[in-house]
Amino acid sequence: VGALLSDVGATVFAYGQTGSGKTHTIDGGGTGLVARIVRDLYARKPETHRIGCRYAQLYNEDFLDLFAPPTRLSQDGMGNILGGETLCLETSEELLRAIEAGSAVRTSSKTNMNDASSRSHAILSLSLCPVSLENAGDTKSRPQLFIVDLAGSERVKRS
Repeated sequence: VGALLSDVGATVFAYGQTGSGKTHTIDGGGTGLVARIVRDLYARKPETHRIGCRYAQLYNEDFLDLFAPPTRLSQDGMGNILGGETLCLETSEELLRAIEAGSAVRTSSKTNMNDASSRSHAILSLSLCPVSLENAGDTKSRPQLFIVDLAGSERVKRS
């Protein structure tokens, strides 16, 4: 959060074997990293800025907008995700409810390691958007904080 407030981008990765607690660490039913980061960011953001948020999943090489399913997203030649919904909500609790709704449509299934395993990679991006900008939804040119929950694998060769 400090990096983003200082105009520097950052990424948090959750990586590990299926069932190791990646999604719980990131989500935690409202007490994980996402809730803590979002609440801290709203508490510390300048009054002249709002928080922009995008949420996507990567499953079977397809990007899906988790704020507006079943909207498919694309990538440019630089790896940037194109299109999709950017939410700019007034309160941290509104944003956390939207993230929770997006998480509910993430692809998951039962595995040998976990009864409700995330089978997709999830990418949540947060950015500070100056309120005065006409095109505040364009986050490509601003630093972003990415929170990435990578899907695990039961096969050691793939983890």
